[in-house]
Amino acid sequence: MIVKIQQTLRNARFIGEMAFKGIEREIRSRLSPPRSEVASNPVVSHQDQEMVSEPFDGYGLLTAAQIIEQSKTWTAERKASVTVYESATRNRRSVLQALS
Repeated sequence: MIVKIQQTLRNARFIGEMAFKGIEREIRSRLSPPRSEVASNPVVSHQDQEMVSEPFDGYGLLTAAQIIEQSKTWTAERKASVTVYESATRNRRSVLQALS
């Protein structure tokens, strides 16, 4: 009986660790652009990319669809700052097209 409880605990710990690692990976991928997208933007140097800050708090957590939806109510000034940031970092065509 004790062996079965110990095995169940090991399984639960393993599942919890795997779930945590998956969530951690997801958060990291949302907070930093994939290297392939950063490298594919020939207009902005790596040094310039590091100098550009988020246009507003929480921007890095938004999906492209969320940005596109929210941009409908933004001022021209905010759209311009998001365009500069997006061009220097993720460079997502759908976002840039919605902002133009």
